[in-house]
Amino acid sequence: MRRSCLFLSEAVFCVVTAFAQPRMEWIREVTMAKGEEIVAVQTLNAGSYLLITDRTEAARTSPRPYTVCIADSAFQIVRRHTYSLAGRPLDPLLMPDGRVALATTLYEVLMLSPTGDSLWTSPKLEEHFTGPCRAVLTLDASVVIGGSGKQKGLRLVKLSSGGKQLWQREFGMKTESQPLLGLASAPDGGVFAYGSFGPGTGECVIMHVSAAGDSLSSISPPPSTSCDGLDVFWSLPESGFLIGSEGNAGAGLTRIVRIGADGTKLWEQVYPPSSGHQQNFWATAVIGGRCILAGDTGITDTTGRGLRLSAINMAGQPLWKTAVSVPHLSIPFDILPAPDGGIVVAATSYNPDAQDVWTTLFIKFSAESGIHTK
Repeated sequence: MRRSCLFLSEAVFCVVTAFAQPRMEWIREVTMAKGEEIVAVQTLNAGSYLLITDRTEAARTSPRPYTVCIADSAFQIVRRHTYSLAGRPLDPLLMPDGRVALATTLYEVLMLSPTGDSLWTSPKLEEHFTGPCRAVLTLDASVVIGGSGKQKGLRLVKLSSGGKQLWQREFGMKTESQPLLGLASAPDGGVFAYGSFGPGTGECVIMHVSAAGDSLSSISPPPSTSCDGLDVFWSLPESGFLIGSEGNAGAGLTRIVRIGADGTKLWEQVYPPSSGHQQNFWATAVIGGRCILAGDTGITDTTGRGLRLSAINMAGQPLWKTAVSVPHLSIPFDILPAPDGGIVVAATSYNPDAQDVWTTLFIKFSAESGIHTK
Protein backbone atom coordinates (compact mmCIF):
# COMPACT_ATOMS: atom_id res chain seq x y z
CA MET A 1 0.00 0.00 0.00
CA ARG A 2 3.04 2.25 -0.04
CA ARG A 3 3.43 5.03 -2.54
CA SER A 4 5.65 8.04 -2.97
CA CYS A 5 5.10 11.58 -4.22
CA LEU A 6 7.57 14.27 -5.13
CA PHE A 7 6.91 17.63 -3.48
CA LEU A 8 8.54 20.68 -5.02
CA SER A 9 7.76 24.14 -3.63
CA GLU A 10 4.52 22.76 -2.13
CA ALA A 11 3.35 21.52 -5.56
CA VAL A 12 2.39 17.86 -5.85
CA PHE A 13 3.33 15.77 -8.88
CA CYS A 14 1.65 12.36 -8.88
CA VAL A 15 0.87 9.88 -11.62
CA VAL A 16 -2.22 7.82 -10.87
CA THR A 17 -2.44 4.52 -12.71
CA ALA A 18 -4.96 1.72 -12.84
CA PHE A 19 -5.79 -0.06 -9.59
CA ALA A 20 -8.43 -2.31 -8.07
CA GLN A 21 -10.38 -1.49 -4.93
CA PRO A 22 -9.99 -3.80 -1.93
CA ARG A 23 -12.54 -6.56 -1.38
CA MET A 24 -14.08 -7.67 1.89
CA GLU A 25 -12.57 -10.96 3.07
CA TRP A 26 -14.27 -11.63 6.40
CA ILE A 27 -16.21 -10.18 9.35
CA ARG A 28 -15.57 -11.05 12.99
CA GLU A 29 -18.05 -10.24 15.73
CA VAL A 30 -16.58 -9.73 19.21
CA THR A 31 -19.11 -9.43 22.03
CA MET A 32 -17.91 -8.51 25.52
CA ALA A 33 -19.73 -8.97 28.83
CA LYS A 34 -22.94 -7.04 29.44
CA GLY A 35 -22.20 -3.36 30.03
CA GLU A 36 -18.74 -3.59 28.42
CA GLU A 37 -17.77 -1.98 25.11
CA ILE A 38 -14.56 -1.96 23.03
CA VAL A 39 -13.46 1.68 22.72
CA ALA A 40 -9.93 1.48 21.25
CA VAL A 41 -7.83 -0.90 19.16
CA GLN A 42 -4.08 -0.94 18.44
CA THR A 43 -2.20 -3.05 15.88
CA LEU A 44 0.81 -4.78 17.49
CA ASN A 45 4.15 -5.66 15.91
CA ALA A 46 3.50 -9.42 15.89
CA GLY A 47 0.36 -9.08 13.75
CA SER A 48 -1.93 -9.28 16.75
CA TYR A 49 -4.18 -6.57 18.20
CA LEU A 50 -4.68 -4.90 21.57
CA LEU A 51 -8.28 -4.07 22.53
CA ILE A 52 -9.34 -1.65 25.29
CA THR A 53 -12.83 -1.94 26.77
CA ASP A 54 -14.81 0.49 28.92
CA ARG A 55 -18.00 0.04 30.93
CA THR A 56 -21.14 1.56 29.45
CA GLU A 57 -22.81 4.35 31.44
CA ALA A 58 -25.09 1.95 33.34
CA ALA A 59 -22.15 -0.15 34.57
CA ARG A 60 -19.49 2.43 35.49
CA THR A 61 -17.90 2.52 38.94
CA SER A 62 -15.07 4.58 40.44
CA PRO A 63 -12.20 3.93 39.98
CA ARG A 64 -13.22 2.56 36.65
CA PRO A 65 -12.08 -0.90 35.59
CA TYR A 66 -10.77 -1.28 32.06
CA THR A 67 -10.15 -4.57 30.31
CA VAL A 68 -7.11 -5.02 28.07
CA CYS A 69 -7.40 -7.91 25.62
CA ILE A 70 -4.88 -9.37 23.20
CA ALA A 71 -6.45 -10.78 20.03
CA ASP A 72 -4.80 -12.73 17.24
CA SER A 73 -4.85 -11.72 13.57
CA ALA A 74 -8.40 -13.13 13.23
CA PHE A 75 -9.57 -11.20 16.36
CA GLN A 76 -9.86 -14.26 18.55
CA ILE A 77 -9.12 -13.10 22.12
CA VAL A 78 -6.18 -15.03 23.60
CA ARG A 79 -5.37 -12.97 26.73
CA ARG A 80 -7.38 -10.72 29.03
CA HIS A 81 -6.34 -8.36 31.86
CA THR A 82 -8.36 -5.92 33.99
CA TYR A 83 -6.87 -2.71 35.39
CA SER A 84 -8.35 0.12 37.48
CA LEU A 85 -7.43 3.60 36.29
CA ALA A 86 -8.23 6.98 37.81
CA GLY A 87 -8.43 8.74 34.45
CA ARG A 88 -10.11 7.90 31.17
CA PRO A 89 -7.77 6.09 28.74
CA LEU A 90 -6.79 7.77 25.49
CA ASP A 91 -5.78 5.93 22.32
CA PRO A 92 -3.05 3.33 23.02
CA LEU A 93 0.42 4.13 21.64
CA LEU A 94 2.74 1.46 20.22
CA MET A 95 6.33 1.93 21.44
CA PRO A 96 9.30 1.06 19.16
CA ASP A 97 10.16 -1.96 21.34
CA GLY A 98 6.64 -3.43 21.13
CA ARG A 99 5.35 -2.15 24.47
CA VAL A 100 2.08 -0.20 24.55
CA ALA A 101 1.63 3.09 26.44
CA LEU A 102 -1.90 3.76 27.66
CA ALA A 103 -2.17 7.43 28.71
CA THR A 104 -5.16 8.83 30.60
CA THR A 105 -6.84 12.18 31.24
CA LEU A 106 -5.07 12.34 34.63
CA TYR A 107 -1.65 12.42 32.94
CA GLU A 108 -0.86 8.91 34.16
CA VAL A 109 0.59 6.30 31.78
CA LEU A 110 0.03 2.56 32.14
CA MET A 111 2.85 0.78 30.31
CA LEU A 112 1.91 -2.65 28.97
CA SER A 113 4.04 -5.50 27.64
CA PRO A 114 3.31 -6.85 24.12
CA THR A 115 1.11 -9.48 25.83
CA GLY A 116 -0.90 -6.90 27.79
CA ASP A 117 0.78 -7.36 31.20
CA SER A 118 1.24 -4.27 33.35
CA LEU A 119 4.89 -3.14 33.58
CA TRP A 120 4.43 0.09 35.53
CA THR A 121 2.06 3.02 36.04
CA SER A 122 3.34 6.59 36.30
CA PRO A 123 1.97 8.77 39.15
CA LYS A 124 -1.18 10.68 38.27
CA LEU A 125 -1.31 14.45 38.70
CA GLU A 126 -3.80 16.20 40.92
CA GLU A 127 -5.78 17.99 38.22
CA HIS A 128 -7.20 16.18 35.22
CA PHE A 129 -7.59 17.54 31.71
CA THR A 130 -10.94 18.99 30.75
CA GLY A 131 -12.50 18.80 27.31
CA PRO A 132 -10.84 16.91 24.43
CA CYS A 133 -7.58 15.19 25.38
CA ARG A 134 -4.95 13.67 23.11
CA ALA A 135 -1.75 11.64 23.49
CA VAL A 136 1.06 11.12 20.99
CA LEU A 137 4.34 9.22 20.83
CA THR A 138 7.34 11.42 19.94
CA LEU A 139 10.42 10.40 17.96
CA ASP A 140 12.45 9.95 21.15
CA ALA A 141 9.85 7.39 22.43
CA SER A 142 8.40 9.81 24.99
CA VAL A 143 4.68 10.37 25.51
CA VAL A 144 3.10 13.84 25.27
CA ILE A 145 -0.42 14.28 26.64
CA GLY A 146 -2.45 17.40 25.84
CA GLY A 147 -5.71 19.03 26.88
CA SER A 148 -7.12 22.14 28.54
CA GLY A 149 -4.93 23.64 31.26
CA LYS A 150 -5.64 24.85 34.79
CA GLN A 151 -6.82 28.20 33.47
CA LYS A 152 -8.04 26.76 30.15
CA GLY A 153 -5.81 27.34 27.14
CA LEU A 154 -3.51 24.48 26.04
CA ARG A 155 -1.71 22.23 28.52
CA LEU A 156 0.99 19.72 27.49
CA VAL A 157 2.75 17.19 29.70
CA LYS A 158 5.72 15.11 28.50
CA LEU A 159 6.74 11.81 30.11
CA SER A 160 9.78 9.67 29.33
CA SER A 161 9.50 6.06 28.15
CA GLY A 162 10.11 5.12 31.79
CA GLY A 163 7.23 7.23 33.15
CA LYS A 164 9.21 10.21 34.51
CA GLN A 165 7.63 13.62 33.94
CA LEU A 166 10.03 15.69 31.83
CA TRP A 167 8.10 18.93 31.59
CA GLN A 168 4.68 20.58 31.78
CA ARG A 169 3.68 23.65 29.78
CA GLU A 170 0.63 25.87 29.21
CA PHE A 171 0.08 28.01 26.12
CA GLY A 172 -2.47 30.31 24.54
CA MET A 173 -5.49 32.24 25.71
CA LYS A 174 -7.02 31.51 29.12
CA THR A 175 -10.51 31.13 27.70
CA GLU A 176 -13.47 28.92 28.46
CA SER A 177 -12.93 27.04 25.21
CA GLN A 178 -11.87 23.39 25.02
CA PRO A 179 -9.14 24.01 22.52
CA LEU A 180 -7.12 20.92 21.63
CA LEU A 181 -8.43 19.05 18.58
CA GLY A 182 -5.28 17.34 17.35
CA LEU A 183 -1.79 16.37 18.48
CA ALA A 184 0.89 14.95 16.16
CA SER A 185 4.57 14.08 16.35
CA ALA A 186 6.99 16.57 14.75
CA PRO A 187 10.13 15.56 12.81
CA ASP A 188 12.41 17.32 15.33
CA GLY A 189 11.16 15.25 18.28
CA GLY A 190 8.58 17.81 19.36
CA VAL A 191 4.85 17.95 18.62
CA PHE A 192 2.33 19.89 16.55
CA ALA A 193 -0.79 20.93 18.48
CA TYR A 194 -3.94 21.96 16.61
CA GLY A 195 -6.80 23.90 18.22
CA SER A 196 -8.28 27.25 19.29
CA PHE A 197 -5.49 28.57 21.51
CA GLY A 198 -4.06 31.27 19.26
CA PRO A 199 -3.49 34.91 20.24
CA GLY A 200 -6.25 37.49 20.42
CA THR A 201 -9.61 35.74 20.74
CA GLY A 202 -8.27 32.21 20.70
CA GLU A 203 -8.07 31.73 16.94
CA CYS A 204 -7.49 28.35 15.33
CA VAL A 205 -3.75 27.62 14.98
CA ILE A 206 -1.20 24.85 14.53
CA MET A 207 1.52 25.34 17.16
CA HIS A 208 4.97 23.74 16.90
CA VAL A 209 6.33 22.82 20.34
CA SER A 210 9.94 21.61 20.61
CA ALA A 211 11.17 18.45 22.34
CA ALA A 212 12.17 20.69 25.27
CA GLY A 213 8.66 22.17 25.55
CA ASP A 214 9.31 25.54 23.90
CA SER A 215 6.82 27.12 21.50
CA LEU A 216 8.75 27.53 18.24
CA SER A 217 6.12 28.81 15.81
CA SER A 218 2.45 28.79 14.90
CA ILE A 219 0.50 29.03 11.66
CA SER A 220 -3.15 29.75 10.96
CA PRO A 221 -5.00 27.21 8.79
CA PRO A 222 -7.27 28.46 5.98
CA PRO A 223 -10.67 29.89 7.01
CA SER A 224 -12.48 26.80 5.65
CA THR A 225 -10.67 24.74 8.31
CA SER A 226 -12.73 25.31 11.44
CA CYS A 227 -11.78 24.38 14.99
CA ASP A 228 -15.19 22.82 15.56
CA GLY A 229 -14.43 19.47 13.99
CA LEU A 230 -13.51 15.90 14.67
CA ASP A 231 -10.10 14.73 15.83
CA VAL A 232 -8.71 14.42 12.31
CA PHE A 233 -5.23 15.89 12.22
CA TRP A 234 -2.03 14.45 10.79
CA SER A 235 1.47 15.80 10.32
CA LEU A 236 2.68 14.34 7.02
CA PRO A 237 6.24 13.07 6.51
CA GLU A 238 6.44 14.85 3.16
CA SER A 239 5.56 18.19 4.84
CA GLY A 240 2.34 19.89 5.78
CA PHE A 241 -0.81 18.61 7.42
CA LEU A 242 -4.18 16.97 6.81
CA ILE A 243 -7.10 18.41 8.77
CA GLY A 244 -10.65 17.06 8.82
CA SER A 245 -13.62 19.03 10.10
CA GLU A 246 -17.13 18.08 11.14
CA GLY A 247 -18.98 21.25 10.29
CA ASN A 248 -22.00 20.72 12.53
CA ALA A 249 -21.98 18.61 15.69
CA GLY A 250 -22.92 15.02 14.96
CA ALA A 251 -22.82 15.46 11.18
CA GLY A 252 -19.76 13.31 10.58
CA LEU A 253 -16.73 14.31 8.53
CA THR A 254 -17.65 16.99 5.98
CA ARG A 255 -14.27 18.03 4.57
CA ILE A 256 -10.57 17.15 4.46
CA VAL A 257 -8.05 19.89 3.75
CA ARG A 258 -4.34 19.54 3.03
CA ILE A 259 -2.23 22.53 3.94
CA GLY A 260 1.46 23.19 3.46
CA ALA A 261 3.98 23.85 6.22
CA ASP A 262 3.30 27.59 5.86
CA GLY A 263 -0.50 27.23 6.19
CA THR A 264 -1.27 27.49 2.46
CA LYS A 265 -4.24 25.38 1.36
CA LEU A 266 -3.11 22.85 -1.28
CA TRP A 267 -6.42 21.04 -1.84
CA GLU A 268 -9.78 20.28 -0.28
CA GLN A 269 -12.22 17.38 -0.48
CA VAL A 270 -15.81 18.10 0.58
CA TYR A 271 -18.28 15.42 1.74
CA PRO A 272 -21.72 17.06 2.13
CA PRO A 273 -23.65 15.79 5.16
CA SER A 274 -26.89 14.00 4.39
CA SER A 275 -30.28 14.15 5.99
CA GLY A 276 -30.68 12.23 9.21
CA HIS A 277 -26.90 11.93 9.79
CA GLN A 278 -26.72 8.98 7.42
CA GLN A 279 -24.21 8.40 4.63
CA ASN A 280 -21.51 10.18 6.62
CA PHE A 281 -17.90 9.26 7.38
CA TRP A 282 -17.12 8.56 11.03
CA ALA A 283 -13.60 7.05 11.00
CA THR A 284 -10.45 8.09 9.17
CA ALA A 285 -6.83 6.93 8.98
CA VAL A 286 -3.69 7.65 6.98
CA ILE A 287 -2.25 4.27 5.96
CA GLY A 288 0.38 3.69 3.30
CA GLY A 289 0.24 7.25 1.96
CA ARG A 290 -3.55 7.25 1.62
CA CYS A 291 -6.34 8.85 3.60
CA ILE A 292 -9.00 6.16 4.12
CA LEU A 293 -12.51 6.99 5.31
CA ALA A 294 -15.21 4.67 6.64
CA GLY A 295 -18.89 5.45 7.12
CA ASP A 296 -22.49 4.42 6.74
CA THR A 297 -24.35 4.14 3.43
CA GLY A 298 -27.67 4.84 5.13
CA ILE A 299 -29.18 1.81 3.38
CA THR A 300 -30.60 -1.26 5.11
CA ASP A 301 -31.41 -4.44 3.19
CA THR A 302 -32.29 -8.04 4.06
CA THR A 303 -28.69 -8.87 5.00
CA GLY A 304 -27.91 -5.88 7.21
CA ARG A 305 -26.71 -2.30 7.08
CA GLY A 306 -24.41 -0.72 4.52
CA LEU A 307 -20.79 0.18 5.33
CA ARG A 308 -18.79 2.25 2.85
CA LEU A 309 -15.09 2.92 2.38
CA SER A 310 -13.34 5.58 0.33
CA ALA A 311 -9.69 6.49 -0.25
CA ILE A 312 -7.84 9.54 -1.56
CA ASN A 313 -4.12 10.04 -2.12
CA MET A 314 -2.00 12.85 -0.74
CA ALA A 315 -2.73 14.93 -3.83
CA GLY A 316 -6.44 14.88 -2.94
CA GLN A 317 -7.35 12.58 -5.84
CA PRO A 318 -9.98 9.85 -5.24
CA LEU A 319 -8.47 6.36 -5.58
CA TRP A 320 -11.39 4.02 -4.95
CA LYS A 321 -14.63 3.53 -3.08
CA THR A 322 -16.61 0.46 -2.11
CA ALA A 323 -19.62 -0.57 -0.01
CA VAL A 324 -20.52 -3.81 1.77
CA SER A 325 -23.35 -5.07 3.96
CA VAL A 326 -22.70 -5.64 7.69
CA PRO A 327 -25.00 -6.88 10.49
CA HIS A 328 -27.12 -4.45 12.50
CA LEU A 329 -26.55 -0.70 12.77
CA SER A 330 -22.76 -0.36 12.77
CA ILE A 331 -20.81 2.87 13.25
CA PRO A 332 -17.08 2.72 12.32
CA PHE A 333 -14.72 4.12 14.95
CA ASP A 334 -11.26 3.04 13.73
CA ILE A 335 -9.34 1.86 10.65
CA LEU A 336 -6.25 -0.31 11.19
CA PRO A 337 -3.46 -1.73 9.03
CA ALA A 338 -3.54 -5.52 8.67
CA PRO A 339 -0.33 -7.63 8.67
CA ASP A 340 -0.83 -8.67 5.02
CA GLY A 341 -1.13 -5.09 3.72
CA GLY A 342 -4.91 -4.94 3.89
CA ILE A 343 -7.02 -2.92 6.32
CA VAL A 344 -9.41 -3.70 9.15
CA VAL A 345 -12.40 -1.48 9.97
CA ALA A 346 -13.60 -1.55 13.58
CA ALA A 347 -17.27 -0.66 14.03
CA THR A 348 -19.57 -0.55 17.04
CA SER A 349 -22.68 -2.60 16.34
CA TYR A 350 -25.79 -2.34 18.48
CA ASN A 351 -28.49 -5.00 18.45
CA PRO A 352 -31.70 -3.48 19.89
CA ASP A 353 -32.90 -6.95 20.90
CA ALA A 354 -29.96 -7.37 23.31
CA GLN A 355 -30.18 -4.58 25.90
CA ASP A 356 -26.83 -3.08 27.00
CA VAL A 357 -24.89 -5.68 25.00
CA TRP A 358 -22.58 -4.17 22.39
CA THR A 359 -20.82 -6.05 19.63
CA THR A 360 -17.74 -4.81 17.83
CA LEU A 361 -17.41 -5.80 14.19
CA PHE A 362 -13.95 -6.19 12.67
CA ILE A 363 -14.26 -6.12 8.87
CA LYS A 364 -11.15 -7.26 6.99
CA PHE A 365 -10.46 -5.90 3.50
CA SER A 366 -7.75 -7.14 1.15
CA ALA A 367 -4.81 -5.05 0.03
CA GLU A 368 -5.39 -2.89 -3.00
CA SER A 369 -4.00 -4.43 -6.19
CA GLY A 370 -2.25 -2.76 -9.08
CA ILE A 371 0.16 0.19 -9.25
CA HIS A 372 -1.35 3.26 -7.66
CA THR A 373 0.80 6.36 -7.60
CA LYS A 374 4.34 7.43 -8.26
